[in-house]
Amino acid sequence: MPKGYSAFRFFINMRSIKLFFLSLLLLCSASIFAQKDFFGIPKLVLNGEEYTLRWSAKTHKVRYVEDFLPKKDSYSRFNSKVSFDFIDADLMASDIADAKMESLSIEKEEGTVAKYNKTVSANGDILIEYTTIDVDDAKIRVAEWNICRYAKVNNGVLLVQMKMREYDVKADKFQSKVDSNREKWINAVTSYKIPHISIK
Repeated sequence: MPKGYSAFRFFINMRSIKLFFLSLLLLCSASIFAQKDFFGIPKLVLNGEEYTLRWSAKTHKVRYVEDFLPKKDSYSRFNSKVSFDFIDADLMASDIADAKMESLSIEKEEGTVAKYNKTVSANGDILIEYTTIDVDDAKIRVAEWNICRYAKVNNGVLLVQMKMREYDVKADKFQSKVDSNREKWINAVTSYKIPHISIK
């Protein structure tokens, strides 16, 4: 075997894994959308607010997504949303998080992501925080702050994500709101007790 071949093969395999899961994050053309409770979790409480299941999809043969909204919010215009994004495969949370970071890097170059960072929580879960903006004629039409928690569960990897959104808002006002609530929001997501995940 040529010198360095094993290391090269390992590099190719790891890159293939990352590209595959990046495609899961970016492509939804083969999605199957349905109002179905895949996880048997019709509602949940996070940050002191109750969220109910409003949308679900099987976006790949191993990927299931569910979105939860407060009762007062509509799917077309909401101020907060919680999502469960489950990949039913024997993978590491770091693989999925790395794919998300690559996706955010692309979006930042395109100007839709303002900033992002990755950390590891005390319990070992990976956290990704990022802010997106939708600008129309120099005005921020939608500003959104996100916190993502990637957790390894016994049968796959689960993403628990919270979005906090404002419409037609000035950048400094939105950032001030994020700065005032950021720690509370992150704690709400990291302290959430993840239920047993199995496909119903």
